[in-house]
Amino acid sequence: NADFAALEAACDEVVACSSLLDFFKNISKADYVYCWWWSRSFHILLISKLLNKKVFMTGALHMFDESGGPDFYNKSFFFRLFNRLSLKFADVNLLISKSQLMQITSHLNVKNPALYYPSLTNKKNLYNLPLRNEQDLCHFSVICWMNKDQLKRKGIFYVIDAISELNHRNSIPKNFKLTIAGKKGNYTEQL
Repeated sequence: NADFAALEAACDEVVACSSLLDFFKNISKADYVYCWWWSRSFHILLISKLLNKKVFMTGALHMFDESGGPDFYNKSFFFRLFNRLSLKFADVNLLISKSQLMQITSHLNVKNPALYYPSLTNKKNLYNLPLRNEQDLCHFSVICWMNKDQLKRKGIFYVIDAISELNHRNSIPKNFKLTIAGKKGNYTEQL
């Protein structure tokens, strides 16, 4: 996982907690707490703040979804409430794209928003490299649920069409690889 690798690169020790019991066992020796999903981690944020721990939070919150999929405004009251509270009280909120940063900070009260690209490695920043000349940048990965809304929102079918067109023009490296990983859904077969 890219987040775990980034945490290991930045910290002396990283402990991953997969349950509330794990969290309680480890919180006393933690300097920082990193949470994924603002709405689902509000209780962890609350406990951490009571124990005077710094909390970094992130997630994949969509204020609007042009594909017609679910977004912030058509989710439940508690989803919206816990997202709002987490974004307001976390010490740092890591937003995973410039679009997400702009959407969320223009509509919600966000404490210390920071842009963070979790899918990029620590060694290379794809935005500063000329892709045509880099032979080792031929593997791209996308993680998404295989349902119609997610595939449409992430533009997977456009990506596949573009790759196909590049392949017909012989403009794609021979060692190119696209990985689409995620939970099976109602559009797995169409994909």
